[in-house]
Amino acid sequence: MKCYYAKLTEQNEVLTVIRYDVEDESAAISQLSIDQNWPNWKRCYKDNSSRGHCPSVGDIWNSELNIFVQGTKPYPSWVLNNTTGFYESPVAKPDMTGSPNLAVWNEDTQVWDILTPQ
Repeated sequence: MKCYYAKLTEQNEVLTVIRYDVEDESAAISQLSIDQNWPNWKRCYKDNSSRGHCPSVGDIWNSELNIFVQGTKPYPSWVLNNTTGFYESPVAKPDMTGSPNLAVWNEDTQVWDILTPQ
């Protein structure tokens, strides 16, 4: 099984994600601490089956929620989805499938503006 581990700072910010094929998380972290000379690791899942989403550099490990959280909140009004670890707008984004238009969040009006290409 392909296993992945996130290398974390002391503040739990993701520095990188590596493949390390040891399923037992405790054993993997012990070995990674030696092999990589770094103490702070957390297992993550590329298929998003556990711990929110597979993290990117800059995301944060939230030990209270047991998930990786998007590193930057896009807008002040957006709220954290405690299942996915991503911030979401307070209004659902319109489905633009098949449209040449683009939906862009407007923080001032709290709606999605629809932009038409010129």
